[in-house]
Amino acid sequence: MIRLKRAYISIAMLALLAFAMALVGCEEITAGDVCAQYLSYIASGNYGAAYDMLHSSRLYADADYLSAEDKGESHPARRLTRQQFIDRYTNIFGVLGITNYTYTFTREVTGDAICVFDYDIYFESDIVEDLYFSYCVTLLREDRRWKVEWSPALIFPDMDWGDTVRTDSLQARRGEILADGMLLAETVNAVSVSANPAMITDLSQFARQVSALTDVSTERIIGQVENATGDFVIIKQYYPDQFSQTLESQLLLIEGISIDRSNFGTLRNYPQWDMLAHIIGYVGPATEEDLIALTGSVKGNSLYNSDSRVGKAGLEYMYEKQLRGSDGYFIYILGADGTNKGTLYREPASDGLDIQLTLDYEMQERADKLLKYSLYGDNTAGAVIVLNPTTGAIKAMSSYPSYDLNLFARGMNEAEWQALSSKANAPLFNRLTQGRYPPGSIFKPFTVAIALESGKMTPSTAFPTDKEEIYGIDGDDKLYWRPSDTGEFGPWNYAIITRVTLRNRHTPLNMHNGMIDSDNIYFAYAALRTGIDAFAGFTDRLGLNEAIPFDVSVHKAQVKNEESEWNPMLLAESAFGQGEILVTPLQAASLFGSLANKGSIMQPYLVKGLYRTRGIGYVEEETHTPTAWKENVISEDIIRTIEPMLEDVINIGTGRSLDMQNVAGKTGTAQVGDDRMREISWFVGYRLRTSDPLLVLVMLETPANNSAFTSTRFLIARTLLSMDDA
Repeated sequence: MIRLKRAYISIAMLALLAFAMALVGCEEITAGDVCAQYLSYIASGNYGAAYDMLHSSRLYADADYLSAEDKGESHPARRLTRQQFIDRYTNIFGVLGITNYTYTFTREVTGDAICVFDYDIYFESDIVEDLYFSYCVTLLREDRRWKVEWSPALIFPDMDWGDTVRTDSLQARRGEILADGMLLAETVNAVSVSANPAMITDLSQFARQVSALTDVSTERIIGQVENATGDFVIIKQYYPDQFSQTLESQLLLIEGISIDRSNFGTLRNYPQWDMLAHIIGYVGPATEEDLIALTGSVKGNSLYNSDSRVGKAGLEYMYEKQLRGSDGYFIYILGADGTNKGTLYREPASDGLDIQLTLDYEMQERADKLLKYSLYGDNTAGAVIVLNPTTGAIKAMSSYPSYDLNLFARGMNEAEWQALSSKANAPLFNRLTQGRYPPGSIFKPFTVAIALESGKMTPSTAFPTDKEEIYGIDGDDKLYWRPSDTGEFGPWNYAIITRVTLRNRHTPLNMHNGMIDSDNIYFAYAALRTGIDAFAGFTDRLGLNEAIPFDVSVHKAQVKNEESEWNPMLLAESAFGQGEILVTPLQAASLFGSLANKGSIMQPYLVKGLYRTRGIGYVEEETHTPTAWKENVISEDIIRTIEPMLEDVINIGTGRSLDMQNVAGKTGTAQVGDDRMREISWFVGYRLRTSDPLLVLVMLETPANNSAFTSTRFLIARTLLSMDDA
């Protein structure tokens, strides 16, 4: 029922009172009086009384209507029952949220049998913008009284018999994901193949013809057509690149088929296929769990329902609400022929925000290709991260092997899924943020930082060869150290500590030479001298018992297993990045970046900002501000001591195969659990003496002792460190 302002209710009541008095006094009731009374009834929501003022040519008794309906007879045109009349006004005004209705007469043409009045109506609404229309109504003499010759045009001027008012949604376009001007995720208009049931003469033949071209089963097509509630039903939707001209021409030869390219929904497309697949993520059909998470209800809401497609992984999942936007709607007059005869109100959709990434597209493309073409076989894998260590901005990040995101967006059959999910090197696994690996020797600079900060060692502290013995075992090319039972760390009740044989090992075994030769024994010695409390406290400060914050979820790092207790052997092994230390490549790169950033670990970020198109402009709605995750975890004095060692790792040490100047870096090799057949190879390094800071981390999973991959990490790192950071 319409809710009127008090002033207008009073006007309506006065008109009703005057009308009643005229009846009692047998005064001539003019056509103008009747018209005013009719409009007052409509304004007050008394639609039943208004119906009683209609000319008999518009009336249709309920019993007659139902009788004709039962007999299957065609109903006389231009008639309606009382309930139909009431329902029309109630429903239409309800859809528009009309709260007030005022009218003003503008012209009248009177006669003995016919009178015509022009008037304007001003509608106020709590849903849509206020509406204003001009009308013309005819009154006819019937049984010595004036009656309203009603038509739907008295609801809205453009309405006719058989028309109705309808609300349809305006779907928001999902925001795009871009890097360096290149689209990584986009929204495209679906190509919709539709059937018009009214034009189909032989449904079985129609279904067979369409099925042969679309691969939709005949049973489903028949069911869709038979259960259609409108003038058309969508048989199938295609991506634009899936829909050929040949297919289109063949389909259009079938009577009842139509094709639309812009009005019936959108689809998600990933034009770079597998680039950044593990980070971008993908969209898919909303499950009940999705709806509960997004709306709090298994039924969803006006924005999300069981037909929605939502982010399932990566940025598509983490930024679902920003990318989704909000739908609009429009209220219009739907003609009997199915056409829009006039839009009454339009609430535009608010498209989702675009995500701009920090990536250097050329660098990302190069990183992907370097991994793809340097590794081969189903027993290799790897990850590369390139970032600015002073801001945390990611310039490239690649997890190999990858996969085509369009397989998920467009759907895959069982055979395709099995082929993808059963590969030995797990292409669906995100090694960048979910893979946890022992860091090996790339952790050694931090062992040095702990030892220096504790004051237990200085750069000149050498391994005490006069007190502790390093020895070999016959037939073994490795060297070992077992602390003396009577020495500084005795009695020693643990395993021996191993280092690999190295030609031309630098002497003496001090901090500098231990670093450039990556000597496990020296770093075990350094950690034992530092002590468990200092070591554990420092690793806490480095965030090695946390997950580093990022735009997608990152697996938590660890120094040791929760159930493990510290002991001298665990401490010694942790010192050279083995033991139970596990870290993701992303967190390892960010941690190493602290050495290039005056001791602060920057929070890595990939999302540079969120943007919206406004008119012809592109407006930044939200931007990322570089933020330190852990501030001043290493002093600048200690970094000044460590950094020359790391430069010499590249110049004369284990990283000399990089063959570059002005780079500080560290190599590392680690075992994967108890699997002696596989190993993790690391390289991480950053530019020195540059106005263009850049850090590159390479992590490779390869068969152990396979010389084919010995130089791969250096090749990848050298190529990326040599690129200009646009």
